Amino acid sequence: MTFASPITVVRHPNCNVNDHGVYKPQTTGFSGKSNNLANNWGDFDNDGDLDLMVTSDILRTRYFKNQGNGSFANPVSLGKAGAAGISNGDYDNDGDLDIYINGIDSARALFSNGASTNGNAWINLKCVGMASGKSALGAMVMIKATIKGTSVWQMREINAQNSFMSQNDLRVHFGLGDAKSSKPL
Repeated sequence: MTFASPITVVRHPNCNVNDHGVYKPQTTGFSGKSNNLANNWGDFDNDGDLDLMVTSDILRTRYFKNQGNGSFANPVSLGKAGAAGISNGDYDNDGDLDIYINGIDSARALFSNGASTNGNAWINLKCVGMASGKSALGAMVMIKATIKGTSVWQMREINAQNSFMSQNDLRVHFGLGDAKSSKPL
């Protein structure tokens, strides 16, 4: 399933964005009052920007596509109401983040993402710990790539708990957009 989304931007108050060390008010479609239970950040379209999935026990799970300019597109609804946790990982090893929604009865679902066909580059890395344990929990991975002509740094941390009642794949995933190469550190 490709998580397509309209271009119209939804805005609500109560979110601040770090603009070179100065926090400025910003509005998003997920920062207002709501009945959200879990959030899960990942680059679901491999364009180099972190997108967001939000679950709710009374609303359907919503996908917010990061527009790359500090705003998010109108949410696309997935699955059924009654979701609790959400996790991501490339379960089919095709280069994009798939999602599993945990919830009651028919709200539980596995969504296979079709973004690997959009032509954007990606990399999945499996870190192996030595002294700290084989899962490399707490390890941070940074990568630098030129995306749309701009040098971009991305960072991921390997965690055992990523969202309410959920754990993501322990591999780190980076969407690289139109980058031809990257430099992991």
